[in-house]
Amino acid sequence: SSPGLFAAFASEIAVTTVDPDVLPGNAMVDLMLTGSFPLGAGVTLDATEAAEVFSVTLNGQAATFRNGGSGDTVAANSTTLYLTTPSLALDMVEGEPVDTVVSLTVTDLRFTGNSLTVPEAATLKDSVTVTVEVSGNGTATVAPASLEGNTNGGTYLKDTSLTVTFTADSGSELLTVLLDETSIPTAVSSGMLSFTA
Repeated sequence: SSPGLFAAFASEIAVTTVDPDVLPGNAMVDLMLTGSFPLGAGVTLDATEAAEVFSVTLNGQAATFRNGGSGDTVAANSTTLYLTTPSLALDMVEGEPVDTVVSLTVTDLRFTGNSLTVPEAATLKDSVTVTVEVSGNGTATVAPASLEGNTNGGTYLKDTSLTVTFTADSGSELLTVLLDETSIPTAVSSGMLSFTA
């Protein structure tokens, strides 16, 4: 339904869960907030409508609404907001990235002053990119799945334990596994390769 088709009422915003609550630095990821958001019972908003009703920022940068619930057609209802985070920079200490606290603010754009700030809603951590290359018809599966949901590589939080399972086919081989473009030794013809990102 459209934001103008329901009776708007001012009620307090509450956030009970931020999922995930550990986010990769310098990457955009899907985020889900659960709690209490001032919409009528049964009212659902798509991404465009939700952006007209709510503003959500992380460390002062705007998140964007995405359709993520009920068959990927709902971006907001009275208990859940589906978002994509902005790409947030990690704090640096002596040139090295460090875990960074993420502040979250949800504002109801219809009612002046109806907003909530959660000063320590999540933690930003350093991330790495894992790339897997296979020749021939062999397959390689990375577990767990990346932050993007891929099982063939992608973005992972630093210090995540990963396993690449390689299944060889005639004439195939595991060519490379790259961690932020640095090669990991891959002396595996068939089987598993485990390492820490």
